Amino acid sequence: MRRSIVFSVFLGLMMSCIAWPARSEIKAGSSELNLYVGGFIGLDKSYFEEDIIPYDFEDMASDPGTGVVGGMSLTWNFTPYIGIEGGMALSSADFDAVYYIDEQEIKGEEIGASLGGSEFMGYTNLVLHLLPESRIVPFLTGGVGFMHLWGTAEANGYEEDWSETHFCANWGGGAKIFVSETWLFRINVRNFNLKLEDSRDRFNWLEVSGGISFLF
Repeated sequence: MRRSIVFSVFLGLMMSCIAWPARSEIKAGSSELNLYVGGFIGLDKSYFEEDIIPYDFEDMASDPGTGVVGGMSLTWNFTPYIGIEGGMALSSADFDAVYYIDEQEIKGEEIGASLGGSEFMGYTNLVLHLLPESRIVPFLTGGVGFMHLWGTAEANGYEEDWSETHFCANWGGGAKIFVSETWLFRINVRNFNLKLEDSRDRFNWLEVSGGISFLF
């Protein structure tokens, strides 16, 4: 029932975008304030460097989880095609510890171990509008920034707080759907990528989000 209601609301919003007349145009010198919320999806495990793996394990990894992400960004458009954007976001995606013994994968929760985790991101991106004069404006985006991660690690009943800040790149795209001259819906699909100091692999999260933008 709830899924049917959500789908009906989403379908109604999409139909209103088509039916509601609006001037659709990204203008040179315009600015855009975007507020968004969505999912932050962990994609791949990252394995730890061998010299920090405890002797009783063959290997050890951190598995990024999935959480909710919310944020805001401010874009200034140099031209109808090119803009620069600064933003920040907060995610609740945690981490799962994964251990390998006798070639078997063991989740940390099975042996009383956990990492926890939350993320705060700040970024500066270049935004390329592909069809700046249409009602639905597809765009590409990419840039650099930082990600601050923190949480509480637990093993054998012992807890320790941890936090790290790392350089982070992101890239992706989406669409801006005009509803009026002053506001629009915006859909983002972006990959956030970084490497922790003691890991052999890079972490990747996929952000899938949507929100409202105000133009001025």
